[in-house]
Amino acid sequence: MAGIKLEMTQKALEFLLDQLPSTGSHFNIFSYGETVRQFSTASRPYDDVSVGRAKEYIAAMQANLGANKQTSLALKHVFDSLPTTLTRPVSIFLVTDGAAWDVKECITTIHQSISSKSTSTNFMRV
Repeated sequence: MAGIKLEMTQKALEFLLDQLPSTGSHFNIFSYGETVRQFSTASRPYDDVSVGRAKEYIAAMQANLGANKQTSLALKHVFDSLPTTLTRPVSIFLVTDGAAWDVKECITTIHQSISSKSTSTNFMRV
């Protein structure tokens, strides 16, 4: 992903970040290709400092992680970063350049993670 696709992805990420509720929200950002990078080792509280650093991270993103046809592996990395039992609701936004090759595996990974981590009071949306 480069050029206009990267620019649109960066704009979408900034938009999503700005739309999060400012009270009680936590967030993290994962980038992926042949490798997976994350903004922070753990979810960050939504505050001015964290949002400012996240926007710097987004602005510095480059198309340098290599090609990846296994989006499901990146999703697994995201799900593995979450606690075994959720203590608050979680929403996951997957932003791609439109080239998802392993859609069935993504759906399976999402269903397995939702089943294993969600409770009746703390749930996950993808």
